[in-house]
Amino acid sequence: MSAFRYERGAEQLADGNDGLVLVMGSHDATMVQRGREVSWSAGDGLLLSSADPVAMVCPAPAKILCLHVPRPALEPLVSSVDSSVMQPIARSTEALKLLVSYVGALQEDYSLATPQLRHDVASHVHDLIAVALGATRDAAAVARGQGVRAARLRAIKADIIDHLNHGSLTVAAVARRHGVTPRQVQRMFEDDGTSFSQFVLGRRLARAHRLLVNPRHADRPVSAVAFEVGFGDLSYFNRTFRRQYGAPPSDVRESARKGPIANNGLDPIRTDRAPAK
Repeated sequence: MSAFRYERGAEQLADGNDGLVLVMGSHDATMVQRGREVSWSAGDGLLLSSADPVAMVCPAPAKILCLHVPRPALEPLVSSVDSSVMQPIARSTEALKLLVSYVGALQEDYSLATPQLRHDVASHVHDLIAVALGATRDAAAVARGQGVRAARLRAIKADIIDHLNHGSLTVAAVARRHGVTPRQVQRMFEDDGTSFSQFVLGRRLARAHRLLVNPRHADRPVSAVAFEVGFGDLSYFNRTFRRQYGAPPSDVRESARKGPIANNGLDPIRTDRAPAK
């Protein structure tokens, strides 16, 4: 949004909303609530109360992320919700960074079509907010096993996808970037029903499939496609690709050229499956 001044005053307070709002922005801003004025730095988080008047001034264009949370969802998780209002959360806070990453991924990838998915995601978001605010000891332990873990795994998966074409993509390199041990990374994937190597292979094969069936890349050699998505061994690429899609890469490309009728059942939805063992 552009530079702005926002106020929630007596007229808006009549709606009876007593929830909480965690606000994060890409530019410095000033917030006033409960007699306090806070200079809020870009990337930091700030918890506000919808039950109290508030004024916010942002002097320049900014992207703003606001998470509206019912008060009962946080009160069991945080020792004192009210004492957390108007207390800035540094952008370097791990739980806040994981929260931003998790919510960003949801905006890009997921439709959350079922009530169970929506419930699970909301619970993860509440967990991460609670940890960022300073959760009670018991709630923090629960959150570390739910929201924090889910967000960290999602961040690791996004990191892997960003580095698929790197020959140096290893579990050790990924673990180092996220401040965990290689064993912790492997265990997260195991709990997710797969492994680090299976996830990497599946994503590389899926990306190769998309390139091969894309008419814009029809003149590129299969070997160039394989190397672009991170395979260093062409024979290994051909073997695993055929095992995944039931046909060699060249046949998949030719089938795509002829159209869906002659596509031998190579439904694009299959690109998201884990590779066959």
